[in-house]
Amino acid sequence: MMSYIKLKPTPRLDTAGGIVLLNQKILFIKKRGIWDLPKGKIEFDDSIDVTALREIHEETGLELENLDIIGKLPSTKYYIWDGKDYILKKNFWRIIVYRGSPDVKLIPDQLEGISKCRWKSINKISKVQKKTHSRISYLIDYFLNDPNFEIYLKESQSRI
Repeated sequence: MMSYIKLKPTPRLDTAGGIVLLNQKILFIKKRGIWDLPKGKIEFDDSIDVTALREIHEETGLELENLDIIGKLPSTKYYIWDGKDYILKKNFWRIIVYRGSPDVKLIPDQLEGISKCRWKSINKISKVQKKTHSRISYLIDYFLNDPNFEIYLKESQSRI
């Protein structure tokens, strides 16, 4: 007779966020000294899309009514240590266009450890990729090579 070891399931944390575009630039946040993309925890019955938009608003100050989801990206997964357990963190990503004023004042959520919010030109994105997490660099590479990349860029052009 075989015996099995009962393992407790790995705790999981789901988050959602996105690559936010405006005039061929991507919005980055600087969190704990590293460039990152805005994202946050999926709460209760919120959808991935609702969470992505809410978290971008909360972390950067961009108005919700000026954020439109135009595409999806692959999710990323990694483990974090919370002091007692490893937690599987799964990030769901969207491609989002900001349709407001290009002169919008970005407001970093300092309570979340965010010190800066900056629009970075897609033409100079390799500099940022060297100063971010490998999973974020991978996601940006995926986005830049997406078959619909040119369509997304056209969508990102300010209409104001």
